This record gives sequence, structure tokens and C-alpha cells, in this order.
Amino acid sequence: MIESGFKVETRSPVAIRDVAAQAGVSRATASKALNPAAMSVIAPATRERVQRVARELGYYPSAIARGLSRKRMDTLGVVLTPGSVTPNESPFFGILFNGVLQAAAAHGQNVTLCVGETWRGAAESLPRFRDGRCDGFLIFYQTSESDIIDALVNSGVPTVLVDDRRDDPRLSWVDVDNRGAARAMTEYLVGLGHRRVALITDNDAESVYIENRIVGYREAMDERGLPRQEVLLSFAEAFGGGIYPAVQNLARLPAASRPTALFCTSDSAAAEAISALTDYGLRVPEDVSVAGFNDDNGGKDVKPALTTMRQPYSRIGEEAVSLLVEQVGDISRRGRQVMLPTELIVRDSTGPAPIEK
Repeated sequence: MIESGFKVETRSPVAIRDVAAQAGVSRATASKALNPAAMSVIAPATRERVQRVARELGYYPSAIARGLSRKRMDTLGVVLTPGSVTPNESPFFGILFNGVLQAAAAHGQNVTLCVGETWRGAAESLPRFRDGRCDGFLIFYQTSESDIIDALVNSGVPTVLVDDRRDDPRLSWVDVDNRGAARAMTEYLVGLGHRRVALITDNDAESVYIENRIVGYREAMDERGLPRQEVLLSFAEAFGGGIYPAVQNLARLPAASRPTALFCTSDSAAAEAISALTDYGLRVPEDVSVAGFNDDNGGKDVKPALTTMRQPYSRIGEEAVSLLVEQVGDISRRGRQVMLPTELIVRDSTGPAPIEK
């Protein structure tokens, strides 16, 4: 057998009792001397001696032990619907998740991303949410049928919905006015003279935020007596390349019935729509206007520049983390809801409706 000549040394981590023994103090005194919140009660000379010994021995406080003693881990869980999106797959979620991370850091919180097979079976899923690893949870992308939200609320687990909402008065949430924003975007397109405005979704219609955007579009069209044209694709269909052929099917319609404007419920869907239209030989916006939603990186390289509805990502993250940290400190603070405004960003992908010939 050939020996490499390298030897890996292993040793047990230094414990607080080792520091206490070396410094000649009790474990309680050593612990307080190393705790920023308690060190002021220790005599300066003793505190300095304990801290010096800790540095020499290479002692690092255990976050787990500290969390157990305080009954807080200073860790927030971010819960996604498994099989939907991850931060690197969705431009929208990537920006929103970054806002959450920045806000959590400002509050001195760590973040854990929680995934699994399904959260719909609350009876099987709830134990993993109550095992003490996270103090509370930010919930993203749950469908209207999901029962994990009710289970968390009923169990008194600090919970905040992000970019989503429910009617339960015990539940805290941070959301934008998706219904009002979709209505405003549709009204903007109608105001440009468009009478055939089609809606393109790129997610399951049972998602609450998509439901609200569909309602906003329908309200704006119905109030003006205008015909709806809806392409409601599932998540799997949309991310499997379904938007491109769906939009080309609209492009093949006779000019008298073809939509002159497309309102897409995300920027990435709008980018696919523009590609499909231009490949078919239609001009954007001269023949068909295209608008998106989110103002994320999903449409950053689109030409012409994309008209969209901007979400306040940083503020969403700040509000959600603040609400959750409040609940972790006092569960009676739950039940607070924050509705944030969106902003219509007009760029080059929309213009007046073409003159009918």
C-alpha cells in the first residue's frame, strides 16, 4: 500500500467549558463574557482575559446552542412550491429573492430555502416546518388549493405570504395590487385605441396572483364591452416553450380578428411573444403592441424595449422580512397586510392601434 505522506489531524471543537477552565472562571461567566448582550455585567479585566483565551483556543460560539437557549435561530425559511421555480430559473423570483436576502441581512437574519415534493399534504409536511431550524417562514408561489398555509397559521408558526394574499385575518402578507395593475395595463392599451387586447399567461391560472391579473384584465375589457382573447397556459406548457406557438397561432388569425395588443403576465412571456410575432413577420408595435408585467430581467434584452408594470422588489422584501421578524418576537403581531403599488413603465413595445383597412 502506498502512503501519501499527508496526515489529516482532527480534533474536537473547543467548548465553552474549555475556555472557562483555561481562563479560571465559571462557564456562566465565560458565556457572558463572550455574549455581546451580556458582557457588560462582567468586570473588564475578566472579560478581556476570557476573550483572549477564546481567541487563543480558537473557540467559536455554537449558533445551535445559542438558538436553543434563546429559542430562536435567527433563521427565516423561504418556502417555494416544489417543481415551480428557483431563483436562477425565474428572473422575477431572482430579483425578489435578492430583496429578501438584503432585508434579512439588515435584520441580522439567515435565510434557508425550503423545498420538497409537495406542501399540499400539510399532515406530512408540517413537522419539517416545526422542527426548530427556522423561526418563521416566507411563503412564495402557493396555489389557492394549498393547505400548508392554513396549517402553519393554525399551529401558530410565524408566517408571511410574499407577493400573494389570503382572506384569513390571522395571516400576514405583502403583495402588490395585481388586479388593479392588470386593469391599469389593459386600460392603457385600450387608451391607445386597441379594441382587441389578448391576455397571455405563463403560469397556472390557480396561482392567486395570476387569478388577480386575469380578473383585472377581464374587468377592464368587460366594462368597455370589448371581446376577450385569452391564452391561459399552465406553468409546464409555458416553460416548455408553449408561449411561442400560442402567439403564432394568434398571428395567423385574419387581420380583422387578430389582436392588435398582447398583455403578457410576465416580462419573459412578453419577450417570447415579441419573438414569435417578429418571426412571423409582424412588427412590434406597428402591427401588434406587447406589454409585460414585473420589470425584471426577463425582458431586459428585448427589442423594442418592453412596456411593463414594475413591482417594487426591494420594498416587498423589506416589508415581508419586517413583518416576519415582528411575528417571531411576538406572534400576536400576525395578521398585518401590506399592499404595495406598481408603476406603469412605458417603453417602445407599445403604440397606437394600427389603422384598420
